[in-house]
Amino acid sequence: MGLAYNAYFLAALVLYAAYALLWVWILSFTPLSRAYPFVALAFALTPLLGSVLFGDTISFRVIVGIFFVLCGLFLVTS
Repeated sequence: MGLAYNAYFLAALVLYAAYALLWVWILSFTPLSRAYPFVALAFALTPLLGSVLFGDTISFRVIVGIFFVLCGLFLVTS
């Protein structure tokens, strides 16, 4: 019950619901085969935002992995 009064949790819940509705709205006019590959952006954005917001270190291997994910995304969507 403590989460019911936690402002961070409630904000995260509202953002999650808003993004879920946004995703459904996007899928209402965009073919799934065109929209879904952009979910792969999470694999690139999560380490980058973790570094910026929380000071996580990004190794060379992670940078190479992000590069390959972005290259694959480019190849799939172009």
